[in-house]
Parts: sequence; C-alpha cells; structure tokens
Amino acid sequence: MSSRGFLCKVFQGRGDGGIVMSMEAMERIMKEAFGDRLTLCNIVKQVLISCYELQSFFSLIFSRANALESESFDF
Repeated sequence: MSSRGFLCKVFQGRGDGGIVMSMEAMERIMKEAFGDRLTLCNIVKQVLISCYELQSFFSLIFSRANALESESFDF
C-alpha cells in the first residue's frame, strides 16, 4: 500500500469540508488491502456488523453466523 493512509484513500475531502466516496473506489481499495478472500465467513472471531440503509431507513445486521448458514450473507 502507498504512504497515504487507508482512510485517506477511501475518503476524499471536498473544499466545503464534505466527504466524497465512490463505491467502486471503496471496493478497489478494500480488495487491495485485504484481497478477494476476506468475507464474513472467513473471519475468525464472532462479529456483528450493523448498518443503516439510507434510502429506505431500514436497519440491517450482518453476522458471521449468518454467513456460515447462507452464502447470500457471505460478502
């Protein structure tokens, strides 16, 4: 990885102080850092990831246990 920090590569500041992030850039940088093999199923410890879907205002929770049970949750 280059001398720029991981988060600096993901988030680019704008003149107004806002944050711009493209999904393609995020995926590319994550693959550079972790490779294609890092998925929820491959995580050694139990993990629970919570997120919030902004368009539908729906909260989502992803876990390693779900990833082990179904390939559709292993991302």
